[in-house]
Amino acid sequence: MDKLIPPKSDGDDDEEESPYTFCELMSDLVQLKITSAPQTPRPTEQADVHDQVTVSIRCYQSGGSPDNPLFEEKSATYIVGDAEVPPGLELGFRFIRKSERGVLRVKSKFAYGAAGLSDRGVAPDADLEFEVVLEDIVRSGDFKLEEKIKVALRKKELGNAEFKRKEYKKALRLYSAAATTAVEELNALTDADGTDEEEKDGLVWGEVRAVAVACTNNVARVLFKMNEWAKARDACVESLKIDGDTVSTYLVCCNICISMAEFEEAEMAIVEAGKMCESEKDLAELARLTKLLKRRKKEYKKERKEMWTRGLGGGGGGAKKASRGGTSADEKKIKIVNGNPEADEDKEENRTMLLWLLSLVAAILVVGVSIKLADGNGERD
Repeated sequence: MDKLIPPKSDGDDDEEESPYTFCELMSDLVQLKITSAPQTPRPTEQADVHDQVTVSIRCYQSGGSPDNPLFEEKSATYIVGDAEVPPGLELGFRFIRKSERGVLRVKSKFAYGAAGLSDRGVAPDADLEFEVVLEDIVRSGDFKLEEKIKVALRKKELGNAEFKRKEYKKALRLYSAAATTAVEELNALTDADGTDEEEKDGLVWGEVRAVAVACTNNVARVLFKMNEWAKARDACVESLKIDGDTVSTYLVCCNICISMAEFEEAEMAIVEAGKMCESEKDLAELARLTKLLKRRKKEYKKERKEMWTRGLGGGGGGAKKASRGGTSADEKKIKIVNGNPEADEDKEENRTMLLWLLSLVAAILVVGVSIKLADGNGERD
């Protein structure tokens, strides 16, 4: 079977290759056949890495009919090389030319693999065929601000889909790429010569900032799901640097801080979020986090009591750890739910610690007396 050569420049001779029969792009793993009517000369414009393509796609089982697709997309846009679609399909984007229709035969390894794509009807290890119409190509160097923000939003949507599938690594890659694009464009607007405060507060700047915050928050959310709590907290900090008045950022930050037992920071986040919550969804999340914080603090105090009750078994390191969640003067000023932290629990904890210290002193005195008596007996001998 003939092997399709890489994209050619204008004026190259195509007579030695027939794209109108199945040609190998990657052995028998990915094959392509151009099915649109032959044109003389054949269109020459092809997509390269980092270019944006607009495509319509029908996906169906290998050997099946495009009239009975598993799923289809109309005029969808993708960036070549960003792994937004399976590798076999992405490879086809580079070989189908603008305005052409082609059929790709893709083995499961270069389609959706062992996982499949259940929400779109793709079974695990399924060999697939994709009917692709390449409608338009935008060169990476020609992207305008609006197109770049659309790219970021699309990556965010793709990341959301992967997040729902619990493909957190894929979601993180997409969210991170979206956040990077949005933040870079926001910085470019902010630092541009002649940009004044009125322009910064305009619709375009505000929209870009909103996208940057949303994408950065999603980075924090997926890192939290991956138990990368410190990195998730850092992402929240970056989001707050972009816009310190976004309720969703404080809610995400609160969730992370509770998991890290950083209760003072969690309380501060709740207070700030409470000043801005308006929607029912945000109010419900605030109430959930408030209850969660209260419960986790009680659990943490219980663990500390048990540690001190064990006495010397807790060791010096345990005492250092216990001090992390202590109630400081600043903490007492922050009200979480219609009141102050539980004073009775603090008193009980102090009593437990005092009893343990008294027991330790008594033990030391007993040892000292025993040594003295032993010395006295030695002198009499």
